[in-house]
Amino acid sequence: GVGADGVIDGAGWYWYPFFLNHTAANYLGRPHIIEIENCTGVEITGVTLRDPAFWTLHPVYCTDVYIHHMTIDAPMCRNYRCPNTDGIDIHSCQNVLVEYNTIECGDDHVTILAGK
Repeated sequence: GVGADGVIDGAGWYWYPFFLNHTAANYLGRPHIIEIENCTGVEITGVTLRDPAFWTLHPVYCTDVYIHHMTIDAPMCRNYRCPNTDGIDIHSCQNVLVEYNTIECGDDHVTILAGK
């Protein structure tokens, strides 16, 4: 799991111009700050995730996930186009609890997706 009082900065401002100008980011893709795949018993707490280039937190095919007491600070992008700066994208997971978080983002705050 991830549990700390620190900040993970996704350097989103570095990636947006590439995406908007149809250069490297279109071919390489923009990174998520945290992507967890095929895990069981995941806990994410206490950390601040800031300025993602794309989705901020993305658990995929996970079971027993607890996301709590954390902060997501993604840009609102009023003066700059920051596409798809989602907060939490839960993808094809089972038994997930999301509570007591502060999420400010430019797109979806919490999304539940199925199939990939």
